[in-house]
Amino acid sequence: MGRKKLEHKISKEIIIQSLIDMKYSQCASQLTLIKFLKEKFGYERTMAYELLKAADDIVVEVAKENANDIREKQLISLNEQLESAKGDGDKKLVLEITKEINKISYIYIEKIEHTIKSFEVKLPGIDE
Repeated sequence: MGRKKLEHKISKEIIIQSLIDMKYSQCASQLTLIKFLKEKFGYERTMAYELLKAADDIVVEVAKENANDIREKQLISLNEQLESAKGDGDKKLVLEITKEINKISYIYIEKIEHTIKSFEVKLPGIDE
């Protein structure tokens, strides 16, 4: 017996937007979203996962765009502060603002050091 294709009057974009809204506004779990897709639209797991991935991809893209916008605004503000500090002749502040600009621009990455006091390795057959 062949599977009957369900006719959906709602576009894929609207379904994806509904998933995004449910996931982030209502804190719906992935299982809840899969059940929603099956009950409301008749989608099986494979199609449901494809739609969930598409929704996640959109969220990631929007987050990246927002992060870029925020970074640009921060850089503009810091550059204005830098010019003001230069005008005031405050070399220490100029250096600190320049460091922040470099961090935000990924020119300077803060060095993080770790110290390990002990280290233990157990190898099968040797340490038995």
